[in-house]
Amino acid sequence: MAIPLVIGGAGIVVELLSGELDGRSEKRKERHPIIYHVLFYISLVLMAIALGIAAVLNPSYVENVIIQEIPYIIGGALIVFAVSSFILVVRPHHRIKKQGTDEPSII
Repeated sequence: MAIPLVIGGAGIVVELLSGELDGRSEKRKERHPIIYHVLFYISLVLMAIALGIAAVLNPSYVENVIIQEIPYIIGGALIVFAVSSFILVVRPHHRIKKQGTDEPSII
């Protein structure tokens, strides 16, 4: 079935849309809009749902392969969540300005 592909594709489209919103807000030198944060987390949830549906539709694959590797999958998901939360919450508040200019430096 193509349902997980459609949902995962929707998550990717939402992620690209949120990146476009972020880029436009950077050009106007605005603070990150809340819609960017919401869309980013929605995209992560959509991709996780797509993975879950794919697992439900392919139970033999889950039993044979995924169960043995579940600690690695959970660890990777936690790392992605922690890094994305750090970037969205902490980094926008700690801009480093170049001396003599009003523009924030790009790191």
